[in-house]
Order: sequence, then structure tokens, then C-alpha cells
Amino acid sequence: MNEMIEQLKEKPKMKFLPAASDNEVMQWEKENGVILPGEYKEWLRFSDGGEIFIPGAQLYGVKHKPLLSYFNQPDERGDLPDVFYVLGEFCFGDLLCFVKGENNIIQWDHENWEEFTRWDNFNAFLSEAEELFGEDM
Repeated sequence: MNEMIEQLKEKPKMKFLPAASDNEVMQWEKENGVILPGEYKEWLRFSDGGEIFIPGAQLYGVKHKPLLSYFNQPDERGDLPDVFYVLGEFCFGDLLCFVKGENNIIQWDHENWEEFTRWDNFNAFLSEAEELFGEDM
């Protein structure tokens, strides 16, 4: 993660917020009854939210607004998770999420809730972010 952060610092169009402390992250987890994916916790210790590849994606934090939150997505068929934790939002409206108890990061399509892209973890998402948002951003 440190190497990836150093690479992102050198890129244009980034906005990093002050870091969250370990105590602030643990307090958020306790209040919300959820453990954040490990790589996202590392990110919060660097930048509690912020923006990458502006206007690419806005990331949420535990102390800076917008804050990490959750939403329920009803699914009559029962094959999609019903609770997602929102880590951020893409400039085109899709949400960056994780499912409670999983390390996977999901780009949830705001126009078709049944379509999503999945990364193994937050580091995998960051490593593809520049390509996802395009070099012109």
C-alpha cells in the first residue's frame, strides 16, 4: 500500500484529506458493528477519504465528510447481498462498496443494480484506478 500511495501522490488531480487515527477507525467499526477491509483501513491511515483522478472517484472517510455509510439493496431473488457499505462514489454515479465480512471491493452500477465489477481488495482497485478513469482525467 505504501508504494501505491507514493505513486498516487505523484499523479495530478488528487485530493488527500488528513489521516484518520487507529482509534477513530476502531471507533467507527465499533459504532457500526463492522470491520473494514484491511487495505481500506490502511488507506484511511493515509487519507480519511479524499478524491482520486479528479473527477474520477470520491472516497469516504470515518471522520471527514462524506462519511462511510451503508444501504440496503432489496433483492427478491436472494442472490445479491442486501447490505453494502459505501466507501465512495464514482463521478458517473456508480458506488464503490464492500459487503460486510468480505474483503472484495465492488463497483456497483447505479443504472443496473444487478451489474457490478469486483476487485479482490482495495489495493487491486487502486492499481486499476488510473486505467478505469482514463489518463485524461
